[in-house]
Amino acid sequence: RQIIKLGPDIIKSIYLGCNTKNEKIVEIAYNIRKLSLDNVKLFKMNRLQNGGLRATSIDISKIEGSFMHAEAYLKKRFKYYW
Repeated sequence: RQIIKLGPDIIKSIYLGCNTKNEKIVEIAYNIRKLSLDNVKLFKMNRLQNGGLRATSIDISKIEGSFMHAEAYLKKRFKYYW
């Protein structure tokens, strides 16, 4: 594993797959806020009845209440990076 440092203006949007669990969404949203990537938009793909896909925007401010749990989990799981 190698860390690649990118400028904050490089990432514009993050698209998550249909099967992404809510815990993972909170972790990613937490990291977006922690890294001050305020211009990054977060989307989750949803399956349509006709077999297609639609990207649904995720409002990070609505899930900020879950960040406390995400931080504790990430610190425990990735001790090396903290």
